[in-house]
Amino acid sequence: MCGIAGFYGTEDMPLLKKMTNSLVHRGPDDYGYYSDKIVGLGNRRLSIIDLSNGKQPISNENGTIWVVYNGEIYNFLKLKWELEKKGHIFKTHSDTETIVHAYEQYGENCFDLFEGMFAIALWDTSKKNLYLVRDPVGIKPLFYILQNNKLFFASEIKAILQNDEIKREVDLNAAHEFLNFRFIPFEGTLFKGIKKLLPGHFIKISENGVKIVKYWDLKVKETNYDFSYYEKNMSKLLEESVRSHLISDVPIGVYLSGGIDSSTITYYASKFSSHKIKTFCMGFNEDNDEFKHAQEMASKLNVDHRNIIISDNFLEELPKLIWYADTPKRNLYPYYIAKEASKHVKVVLSGLGSDELFAGYYHKYLYALNNDQKVILSKEQFDLLISKIKNSSDDLSFAELGQVLSSLLKQNKKADFYLLSKSLDKIFPEEYSDIYGKTLKNFTWSNLTSKYQQFFKGNNDVLTQMLKADFKVKMVDDFLFVDDVTSMANSLESRVPFLNKTLINFAFSIPHSLKINGGVGKYLLKKVMREKIGLNSINRPKQGFGPTNFETYISEVRDLAQQKLIDGVLVKKGMINQDYIKKILSSPPSPKLTRKYNLIWNMLCFEVWHNLYIDNGVYKEMNVSTTNI
Repeated sequence: MCGIAGFYGTEDMPLLKKMTNSLVHRGPDDYGYYSDKIVGLGNRRLSIIDLSNGKQPISNENGTIWVVYNGEIYNFLKLKWELEKKGHIFKTHSDTETIVHAYEQYGENCFDLFEGMFAIALWDTSKKNLYLVRDPVGIKPLFYILQNNKLFFASEIKAILQNDEIKREVDLNAAHEFLNFRFIPFEGTLFKGIKKLLPGHFIKISENGVKIVKYWDLKVKETNYDFSYYEKNMSKLLEESVRSHLISDVPIGVYLSGGIDSSTITYYASKFSSHKIKTFCMGFNEDNDEFKHAQEMASKLNVDHRNIIISDNFLEELPKLIWYADTPKRNLYPYYIAKEASKHVKVVLSGLGSDELFAGYYHKYLYALNNDQKVILSKEQFDLLISKIKNSSDDLSFAELGQVLSSLLKQNKKADFYLLSKSLDKIFPEEYSDIYGKTLKNFTWSNLTSKYQQFFKGNNDVLTQMLKADFKVKMVDDFLFVDDVTSMANSLESRVPFLNKTLINFAFSIPHSLKINGGVGKYLLKKVMREKIGLNSINRPKQGFGPTNFETYISEVRDLAQQKLIDGVLVKKGMINQDYIKKILSSPPSPKLTRKYNLIWNMLCFEVWHNLYIDNGVYKEMNVSTTNI
């Protein structure tokens, strides 16, 4: 696990060092550089495999191919064995060197052979080709910018910003997406010109220009076998994936909440690990904490468990966390569990990805839909329910929500249906005129839904289409992104065994009825794990994570918003109407304002981010600024 940075089309060792060293938190153990007149490659290393010999950059025998990369190739031993049979000579036991020889043997086709998480920069000196490659799922990030016939890339945007020639401007379309979604989907970022390389893609840069190639895509093909086939294969693939994710020369832990996803990973990890697994659970010492469930599962599986109470003031810590994320995220709580886990292990496994594969989010919506397919709402009824959603999602019944979603489907508005069912924490189309200022006044709801239309074409059922959208966007740009930045901020490698390519393809072949059955989501996974981990974890409802004390939350957000937002950047630059902010902050606190306070919180995060990254503000505790990070 590492941080990588570099460029194509220039020679600048001082800049390469600045870019690479800004990623020291991703790799505190070692560093290395390669530079010639065309390319610069930099690496900060977190030593996990072949601790003494895995230094990067690494080359082939004659120095014609150079690689830096961030991640793990879990099948590297198998690939190494096959490459050695073909005559390749290895000088290390690291997975990085496998990338070098696999490219020598198979060329561009090698990228699809790798099972793992990775962001790779590979320089072929003989062909003068630079490849930037991101893993199929998007577990590891890779950002880049093309400017003046030069390309700059890095694991984090802050490294790219070490180049003073790059102008820092807000991408207004990305701002619109962020304010609505709480994250930025697809290839965009809040920085104009800086993009994310999409999962399963590589960039080829040469004297002939820049070419972006998709080398892997999700295959969705439902099969129809008897139940025992799916049960047997699910169990087999889970075991194989977790076992492969245990490869390491340092201790491994697991995030354990006591729910089915983390308990599944812990079960297999404890069964096949060569040492006693350490597990970690976090909470705010409140009623909805998962400590009891986690402790029960830890005792059942005989693992070394720790419950972590978060006592830090999250809002005070917000600038530091946003600095690590390079983007105004507010769901960065995993930073705290990663901080504690990093004191005990260098690698941790998590249950991320299970919901997107096996339908963990949608069972209640689909259950409501299945009971309301014949409902036809008048425009007045539809508007009334939408108004109820806008004013308070808490008292909306499943039946009422089912009526709204069913109506959207009958209108063939599947993208609207998806974005509404996905989250009620958003700006509604009718509110834009009240919330947006002149800078954003031309952005509409259709700007958001248009990008999602691609997932709702073809003959797949609505559940499969939603899961595909989640898998390719929300999971990548929100959940996996947060997991990466919060773990790497603490020099901790986070692995996600559910997101194994073979397991993914299997999951998207499972019939609808084995994902949601009788209103129960993740039906097949629960059946497979029932005897292994017990009924309590199987039947527990999914919990989100965050403080539940509404009064404290409202008080803290209000105070900070009064200081930062009313006369802040969003108002001054005409993005948000000042009157809207004043109206919300002057209203008596009420749980019915939760959605609107979440919008205010998003705006606060944007304000902090803008101060750090666009206005060149200083994050004093770390004594750094975005001009000299």
